[in-house]
Amino acid sequence: MVFTKRSKITILLFALSLITILLGVSACGQQAVTNDSLSIGNDPSGTVASGPLTVLSMTGGDVFIMEPGGNKWVKAEEGINLRVDNKIRTGANSHATVTFFEGSTIDLDGDTEITLSELGFSPDSSITNIQIKQEVGATMNRVKKLVDLKSRYDVETPSAVAAVRGTTFFVKVGRDGETFVGNVKGLVGVVAQGVEVSVTQGSHVVVVPGKSPGPVEPGAMPSPSTVPTTAPSETVISPVPNSPLPEGTPKTSLAKIAIEQIADRQAAFPGDTIAYTYNVKNTGAVPLKNISITSDRGNGTVFTSGDSNSNNILDAGEIWIFNANYLIQAGESAPVTNTATASGVDPDNANVSASAAATVNITRIVVKITGVQVGDIVSRAFSLSGTVNDPSITQATISVNNANNAVIDIKNGEYHASVTLVDGENQITVSVTKPGGVAVSESVYLVPSAAP
Repeated sequence: MVFTKRSKITILLFALSLITILLGVSACGQQAVTNDSLSIGNDPSGTVASGPLTVLSMTGGDVFIMEPGGNKWVKAEEGINLRVDNKIRTGANSHATVTFFEGSTIDLDGDTEITLSELGFSPDSSITNIQIKQEVGATMNRVKKLVDLKSRYDVETPSAVAAVRGTTFFVKVGRDGETFVGNVKGLVGVVAQGVEVSVTQGSHVVVVPGKSPGPVEPGAMPSPSTVPTTAPSETVISPVPNSPLPEGTPKTSLAKIAIEQIADRQAAFPGDTIAYTYNVKNTGAVPLKNISITSDRGNGTVFTSGDSNSNNILDAGEIWIFNANYLIQAGESAPVTNTATASGVDPDNANVSASAAATVNITRIVVKITGVQVGDIVSRAFSLSGTVNDPSITQATISVNNANNAVIDIKNGEYHASVTLVDGENQITVSVTKPGGVAVSESVYLVPSAAP
């Protein structure tokens, strides 16, 4: 393991606004192509999507959706495009992910219900507003860092509002409305009864309905955790540090270590990078040296904070935070499970260790060609449209008869292209690629009409 060390950072910055992504309006101009059989424009019809593409992915179990203004839950479909005031509910032992138009995600654990209160974006500015109402259950929110201070990402519960500015945070709401907000990484502010509290990285706050936020306490996740992406573990139950010990008690019985592993998402697309956070705590009464992290997925583990006295020793009660990343490869079996082990050496040179696992499901990338189907007779020159469910993909390649490849833009999950066909049957293929050897395509076979 390779890691660098720096002093513990206390973040007191509070932010009530969030995420900016520049949402440009599609241009109408054509892109030149060498062969006349294919010409492509970003938006040949001169029309851009009327709203942002926010996609629902189901990663196991039963997931239900309620339409705006409705009163009936129906079984959700994979890849459905969501809109303002949609309600999403997961059954017991079920999981789902909502991927917002600008790349942020919210992972829903079992028995969770949310409402998409606002999905605001402005094609004329860089302002983005995402507001979610969480009635009950547990969510992990991975929020893209914003630049524009007018942008927002808020999670409202029956007792509090969590406002963030580019972070990963956990929210759990009990049946009585009691709310737990944990800051996994970044900046989190919690407001209740007019009182604002900044929750530092690796900490949490609990809010009881009708009361102001409680004190900020260590730990980004409840214990025991109810979120599948986190599996804390420790070797033995911790004694009270510095408590009197029976005569003859060996020092090695006082050496204990715990690790909490948090993946920054519950579901990911092939070619995405999973960010892992490891919180390693000395739960014993003696210091530990030679701290190391080994894992079967995470790469390039880096120490980020926690050594408060800079002595390179994991002292009793200290929590060290490490980060690692993993790129999901093409064809990788789902789900992706990473087991991480924290190890150390006690004053008697005995080893102590603990392990934790995190599981991330894989959502299949779907490229769709819409409006036409195999065998359709179309005009020789026509407009082709379609969708891509992975919001991180912003460009595709289109070809006719496996030639004349040209690049088209994908905006809000949609693409439009002007296509010119030759005589006879034509194969039109739209392809996308990502890191990790990921390549996905969709083809349709069309015949042009006899008229030019």
